[in-house]
Amino acid sequence: MLFFLTCFYMVVFYSQPGGRIPALGVIRFEFVLGAAILVALVFLRSHLVFANERMNRAAMVFGGALCLSFIGAMQTHTVTDAYPVFIELLKSFCIYLMIIGTVDSKEQLEKFIWVYVFCMLILIGEPFLLSLQGQNFKPGEGGILRLYGVGQFAHPNGLGIHAVTTLVLIYYLFWHYRSVIIKAFLVSFGLVCLRVIMLTGSRSAYLGLIILVVYFFLYSKKKLRFVIACFLLVTVLNTFVPSVYRERFRSLKEVTTVVQADARQPTSIGGRWALVRDAWNVFLEHPIFGCGIDSFWRISHEDKEFGTTGQTHNLLMQILAETGIVGLAAFVFLTTTIWRTLKHSRAILASLHKEDGHIYMLMNAFMVFLLTQLTIGMVAQHSLYSYVWWVISGIAVVSLRITTEQETTLLCLEPSGNAHAPQPVLTSNHGI
Repeated sequence: MLFFLTCFYMVVFYSQPGGRIPALGVIRFEFVLGAAILVALVFLRSHLVFANERMNRAAMVFGGALCLSFIGAMQTHTVTDAYPVFIELLKSFCIYLMIIGTVDSKEQLEKFIWVYVFCMLILIGEPFLLSLQGQNFKPGEGGILRLYGVGQFAHPNGLGIHAVTTLVLIYYLFWHYRSVIIKAFLVSFGLVCLRVIMLTGSRSAYLGLIILVVYFFLYSKKKLRFVIACFLLVTVLNTFVPSVYRERFRSLKEVTTVVQADARQPTSIGGRWALVRDAWNVFLEHPIFGCGIDSFWRISHEDKEFGTTGQTHNLLMQILAETGIVGLAAFVFLTTTIWRTLKHSRAILASLHKEDGHIYMLMNAFMVFLLTQLTIGMVAQHSLYSYVWWVISGIAVVSLRITTEQETTLLCLEPSGNAHAPQPVLTSNHGI
């Protein structure tokens, strides 16, 4: 029951029914549902939620570093701005707790992944349907119409990046399942993602798509076939791309000119480079704990020394400017632990000769997912407070638990061949 409630909460989190149905908003339905699940987990499954595991410790360290950034927020008088974002971070952390507290079998993990795909279908599919009606477009730089999302994922850059990272799961799920119906759905959803990426006019998303293709190529076992397939796909799809979005894509070449120029360039890319430089100056002013969660835009706007407005548009600069060295160390610990956990699970499955299984496929998918998210962040996006780090962390935890259980079960059965050998306890400390 708790597992299905967690899946239901995921759908609620992404669809935001409280903003669509006033009555649900009044009773704060999402908060009540989430609080009920967490209370039940604490009393019924605390051995899973508070298990002594490296991934759990990394998540706690990362959360602690974000809390310490309030020291910087107090120094810069931006606690009022930091507090609402911190509440959103707590919601994301609760999703992590729900995942590690309820997903405890490979069947449940598979179901959860499909629930996540469904959530992405809501997030990406709704603006896609609105675009067919000519809605949710707003003019951006150069007068180009950009497609916006709905609710908390409205910004076109964020919408485009979500579509890019969703393509990772679509790609790996497509090659894993043999069902024609599933393959047809995934192809259709993939085309929807590509159209949404195009309509957002987000150069971050365009760059992210290039980065993703590079990672697909590097992880592909049949590289020549992959290159030919990509060439044919681009050739066909390019005929459906309006010229205004082609020009938007070609404008990425401005990056070299902007970086080399001494003066700030009067373009969006020029503004982003100025933000990166100013974020570095903010970090030098507040090197230990940063200036506070989501406070860079306030500091750069009010202090004449820093002449820009807006977010950093760079993950590394966001970490340094807003959480300092403490935040950087915690984030590196978190992401490297995620990577090592995913890799360890994959290694266990390989030793069990289960490379064709669902979990092994997921480990490959989320390793590419993590690399893509990190690379896009380092070059084009401020995503430190995104929920994705908590979702990937949760999936890494439960995957290692499940694979370790499979390994232990096999070791218990091998010596005696007894099918009734004692089953391993899921709450053991899974080292990495």
